[in-house]
Amino acid sequence: MTVPELIALAVAFTYTYPWAMLVLPPPRAPVELALTTMALSIGGLTLGMLALALVAPDMFSLTAIGGLMVLTFGVGAWVWLEARVIRPGRPTVRRVAAQARRALVASPLMAGAVLIPVAIGALILFNAGYWPFGDWDALTIYAPQGKHLYEQGTLPAGEGLYEAYPMLVPFSYAFAHFVADSVNEYLARLAPAALAVGAMAAAYALGRAMHTARAGVVAALLLALTPTYTRWASSGYVDLPAAFFFTLSALFCWRLYQTGRARHAALAGVMAGLAAWTKNGALALAVSLPLWFLYTHLRARLWPALKGGRPVAPRHGALALGALALVAGPWYARNLLLFGVIVPPTGWTAQAAPTLGNLVPFLAHPGDYFVPGLVYTAGIGAALWWAARKRASAALALIFTAPLFAVWWALFSYETRFLLMVLPLAAVMGGRAVDAALNAVASSKTPWALRIRRALGRTWARWAALALLLALALPAAFKAVEHKDDILRNPLMDDAAKHRVRTGPAFAVGGYLDTLPRGARVLSSVRFAGYYTSSFNDVLEVDDVAAFAAAEPAHADRYDYWVFAPGTRPTRRRATS
Repeated sequence: MTVPELIALAVAFTYTYPWAMLVLPPPRAPVELALTTMALSIGGLTLGMLALALVAPDMFSLTAIGGLMVLTFGVGAWVWLEARVIRPGRPTVRRVAAQARRALVASPLMAGAVLIPVAIGALILFNAGYWPFGDWDALTIYAPQGKHLYEQGTLPAGEGLYEAYPMLVPFSYAFAHFVADSVNEYLARLAPAALAVGAMAAAYALGRAMHTARAGVVAALLLALTPTYTRWASSGYVDLPAAFFFTLSALFCWRLYQTGRARHAALAGVMAGLAAWTKNGALALAVSLPLWFLYTHLRARLWPALKGGRPVAPRHGALALGALALVAGPWYARNLLLFGVIVPPTGWTAQAAPTLGNLVPFLAHPGDYFVPGLVYTAGIGAALWWAARKRASAALALIFTAPLFAVWWALFSYETRFLLMVLPLAAVMGGRAVDAALNAVASSKTPWALRIRRALGRTWARWAALALLLALALPAAFKAVEHKDDILRNPLMDDAAKHRVRTGPAFAVGGYLDTLPRGARVLSSVRFAGYYTSSFNDVLEVDDVAAFAAAEPAHADRYDYWVFAPGTRPTRRRATS
């Protein structure tokens, strides 16, 4: 990776800043402005690339994509300047940073709670940029799709299984390859990793908007302390990028409830659509949004004396759902027309485990969730209690979590990774529970509360609490960076050495296969070698070539080359057809 390539990738996440300034009504919280800019930028970029691939595949190039970005920025900047959206006295990044710095200096414990997520985010981005792809779905689905888009400029063709998956992440990979002028796994992996880190900031923003800044900080901290979050954040999978948009949709639904403004309705729908454009499981938002709108009306009608927000106007509800359909609808309509399905049947539903234990997954899987799992579970329990007591914020978090969780429990509970999409919401509920507990201790006059306050008032106790936080961060930090022993042995290893660590002989075998004649048909027992060879060759990967040939000799004889074992030179065979 070079500095110009990193700058180009940064531009891909920031070029819609003028539009974010336009659509976010003042006062604009700096974190919300940054997150909205990220979401609109990468979402607009990938949807624009989709339009080019569908309508004008001959123009699918960095020149055309860059031209769309420049045009989008230019028009937005012109409208922004004409509208004069910058007003004196608005909170600037410098002012907010100065306030945060003073608060952190005054409280070492709060400083640790803020700096741990920042450090974990840095480790995630380091891991993404240091290692090439190494996880199964990344190397068999998303990375090959991104490579295909870059090399051929068309959508992947097939039977409608993985080809029907939403394509935001593969299109971001293709953009990174265009920027690098070659297939560059390191640059490509940074895009979804940045969105995964953004999910931490989105949890903070939602916790702050619905509760307090402290609740938001705790929510981000809980994510940073969760091993399964750091494990998957830099994997190149789509779960956490989808969680980023999922959480922003909840944030703007809350803003809509507070303000009743059409802009927030549109943003809630756009973020829901981008979540569904990232992972098809986010279609659960098509249920959550109308449920939330209905709840706001029922709450106002059944308990008119309650203070809080306002019911979502029908026109705003229609605007949000229309924005969702406008952003994600074309992709799913294409799937229905081409493949006859909206969501492909790729889940291993027969392996689902809808057990009592999986009703409390954050407790049932301590290896994935560690200590934050206890807080997540307590937070969900507290949210159920508060929702029963008519707290709208608790109801919102539960409404956005429950539909996806119900589908996961019934059909996909063989894999806890699928819950990552709602993990920021669980973190917000946990952050609210911790914030409420601290408030109770601060305001109570009982002897036990007085003893706790007296203890926390001592300097040694605050530093001990900070040391405990740092200790709790170690498992997540350990998961955030892979192959640490190899890095320590040879931190400056070259590309080939990194690939040997990640995928064994696949990179070398793929390089050899790339020397074969164009259009060669290869039967290989080396997993992932097909990804590292030209897209113009036909590579079928099986567990054991000999066993496959014995079971299906006619099928095996269709291939020109067989790769029997790692490091074995392919054996030339004469094709029978």
